[in-house]
Amino acid sequence: MIFGEGRMQSPEKRENLVFHQDPVEDLLKIFDTAFRIVVPGPGRQIVGLRSISEKQNGAPGWYLWFEDHPGAYLLELADAETKSLLNNSPVPGRGSVHGLYRIKYYPQIEDHSSLKLFSAGEELFRKSDCFDRTGTPDFEEGENIPESFFLIGTIEITLTADANEIVLCMGTLDRWVTWAVDGLVITDEQGVIHTLREPGAKDRDVPAWEWSWFLLDRLILIICLGYRAFPRQVNIHEATGHAFRVFKNGISRTVPDDSIRQRWLNISFRLHEGHSACPKAVETYPAEPMTMLGVPPGHLVTSYCHEPSRSHPWIPSSWWHIRENPLDSAGVLPC
Repeated sequence: MIFGEGRMQSPEKRENLVFHQDPVEDLLKIFDTAFRIVVPGPGRQIVGLRSISEKQNGAPGWYLWFEDHPGAYLLELADAETKSLLNNSPVPGRGSVHGLYRIKYYPQIEDHSSLKLFSAGEELFRKSDCFDRTGTPDFEEGENIPESFFLIGTIEITLTADANEIVLCMGTLDRWVTWAVDGLVITDEQGVIHTLREPGAKDRDVPAWEWSWFLLDRLILIICLGYRAFPRQVNIHEATGHAFRVFKNGISRTVPDDSIRQRWLNISFRLHEGHSACPKAVETYPAEPMTMLGVPPGHLVTSYCHEPSRSHPWIPSSWWHIRENPLDSAGVLPC
C-alpha cells in the first residue's frame, strides 16, 4: 500500500475515451439475469423448469430440461452485432443490439416416437457416445455432431440501446421435412453396408413449430416473471412452407410445399418497468421497437397489444399474469 501526504488529488480528466459495447454480453445477459432470479427460488416450479446448465464450449448458451417435456433443449447464441437506431442512438456510446439464437432439441433415447421423426443421421448420433448421460452433447465427443443436426428453429432478438426494450421473433416450419434424394447407406466395422434410407425417401419430419414454441413459451414466462414484465405486442405471421431435398454430397435445396406452413411469432417487452429501482427508458424511440426486426415474410394472421380475450393456442394469458406470482429474489434486480 502506498501512502502520500496531503489531500488526495482528483483523477485527471481524459479526453476522447472510447467505450466498447459487447453485443454478445448484452444478449446473453437478457436471459442470464432472468435465469438467476427465477431459477433459485419458487420460479423454477412455476415455469416447470427441472434443470438448467450453461454450455461450456463452442457458441454460448444453455441446456434446459423441463418437468412436462421429455428430452433436452439447447438455446445457443449464433450471431450478435451492434447497430445504431436510425444512426442516432439515444444512449451515447451504445447502439441497439441484434442477434440470433438457435433452438435445438435432443430427444430421449427411450422416446422412440420422437426419435424416429429425426433424420437417420441424427438418430445414429443420438444413440452414440457423442451424448452423455444427461442426454446432451458430450463435452469432447459432442464436437463431432454436425452443426445442422437437431436444429428445429431460431429466435431473432433485438435489444434497444438503453437495454430497456427487447423484441423476440421465433421462426420455423410447422413440420421440418427433409428428403434423402440419393438415399443413405453406412458401412459398419465389419465392412457390411446397411441401407438406412432408400433414394427419394423422407428422412426427417419433426413438429418444429410445436417443439420450438414450447421453449419460447417457457422463455417468455421466465422473462415476464424475472423482470416483472408483460408483452406489449404479439404478432404472428404465416406463409407457405418448404421442405429440404438433401443430396449425398451434403448440399440441400428448398422446395415449396403447400402442406407445410412457416410461422413467425414476434413479441416485445419493456424489461425494467416492473421494478421501481430500475432505470426507465431514456426517451421515446423514433420507431416502434417491434419494427426493429423488420416485418417477417408472409401475411399477418394475429396481432395483440393486450391479453387475448379468447383462448389462443400460441398466445396464452399466462404471459400477462405470471408476473403476479411472488418471488423472493433477495433484493436482486434485473439491471
